[in-house]
Amino acid sequence: MNTAPNILPTELLIALVIVAIVGILIMLFAKKPKTQSIVFLFLTLFALLITFLSKSMIPDSYILQQVLAGIWGALAIFAFILRFIIQNHFRFAKVLLLASVIVGIIDIFI
Repeated sequence: MNTAPNILPTELLIALVIVAIVGILIMLFAKKPKTQSIVFLFLTLFALLITFLSKSMIPDSYILQQVLAGIWGALAIFAFILRFIIQNHFRFAKVLLLASVIVGIIDIFI
């Protein structure tokens, strides 16, 4: 049973923020559809990594925080489904993915 929150090393937190910022900027300003798709897939996996790190840092007794961390990962999965499986609502999928990454990073810091 996880009773105390784990703390990520500062270097890892800085690296996560840098990767998030660079990935978001590339996704927003990329012109080629193939580049956008690759970055979208990368950011989806990155959002799931952030969700995993966030959920693993939260003690088992903090159910609400764990559920919220899981919701950010679910947003990334839903964005992926919209973008690649349904192949519709590309802008909405981008917004969902950006929200998942940004809120997930904020969730790790809080």
